[in-house]
Amino acid sequence: AKEFGQHSWFHGHTGTGKTTFIEQCEARLGFPVDVLNLDSNLERSDIVGNIDIVVKDGAPMSVFTEGLLPRAMVQPMVFILDEIDAGRPDMLFVLQRALENKGLTLTEDAGRVVKPHKLFTFAATANSRGQGDEHGWYQGVRPMNLAFLNRFGAFIEVNYLDEDDEKQFLKDAYPKLDTRMADQFCAFSQLIRNSFVNGEISQTMSPRNLHAMANYYQHFTQFMSHSEAVDEVIETCVSDAAPADNQQRIAELSNRVFAGGL
Repeated sequence: AKEFGQHSWFHGHTGTGKTTFIEQCEARLGFPVDVLNLDSNLERSDIVGNIDIVVKDGAPMSVFTEGLLPRAMVQPMVFILDEIDAGRPDMLFVLQRALENKGLTLTEDAGRVVKPHKLFTFAATANSRGQGDEHGWYQGVRPMNLAFLNRFGAFIEVNYLDEDDEKQFLKDAYPKLDTRMADQFCAFSQLIRNSFVNGEISQTMSPRNLHAMANYYQHFTQFMSHSEAVDEVIETCVSDAAPADNQQRIAELSNRVFAGGL
């Protein structure tokens, strides 16, 4: 997609690292990125810019101030549309012409057309493929206009890290963490995700949760036993974030992994 200048749509469950993946790819290639977080309150003026009243030589005058998109389009960069399926369909039509690589018409600035840099592309991140929430976990996700989706030339599913990669990531981030404890944390996260994907529970675990668990465990073991620290970590980072009908299943998965101790 990068080589052919195609706009990309990255989809997957929460915490799989969709935005981070784009940022890391571009960092290794030496390209900058900019991020626009989509939400239902975003307006056209937030994206393309707006007319401001300024005072010059004692007299008020109107001046057009460019928004994020026209400033980004003239650079060799990736413009990330984060959580794009949470944006309002009518507002997203602002991006339609820009996604066709035909430039962006600024009607607020006397119809000036901003031509995109030849290396400028869009990358969208979403919890869906643009057809609505197929999992039932992501409130606020909207089905996208088919003509809008058709402007993206690559749809890429981003899954969670596999267990071996996640173990290495956790051990690199926390070299003082007991390696057997890191293995157990990763095994537990895999069980939680499998149960989430299979519809058994509505709680998942991302690398953010693993970071928190490792931090808390190292802190709690300074004044608690190992088993007490594990119980506190599971409760703080996982169980208390889940609905009551999920907690028994989470406790079962926790016992399966941590019951034997280190």
